Amino acid sequence: KEIKKYFKIFNKSLFKEKLNTFNDVKIKRIIQGSGQCVEYLSYRKGTSFFVLEMIPKYKNKLEFLNTLAHEMVHLWQQTVMKDTGNHNRLFFSFKSKFKKLNLHLSY
Repeated sequence: KEIKKYFKIFNKSLFKEKLNTFNDVKIKRIIQGSGQCVEYLSYRKGTSFFVLEMIPKYKNKLEFLNTLAHEMVHLWQQTVMKDTGNHNRLFFSFKSKFKKLNLHLSY
């Protein structure tokens, strides 16, 4: 519920509503990190889809918001810009936009 709510807010404020939603959202334990944008490829069908994976509990609301927005940048890189989705120059080009929303973009 919170994910959908803030996805809409960030899509408008960070991505000019160009971002399609994740195809699925999974809440799960992640060994290293607090979230990830995972691309699944179907070579047979020639398609791919994106899953947002988030941990069940965050230290606070800010950590949750930073993580969601961070993973949305990866989704934007891969779907809108057809980029690798790495932590590269394109990824960090969102740093000032994050700052305006009192968010922090990092690895």
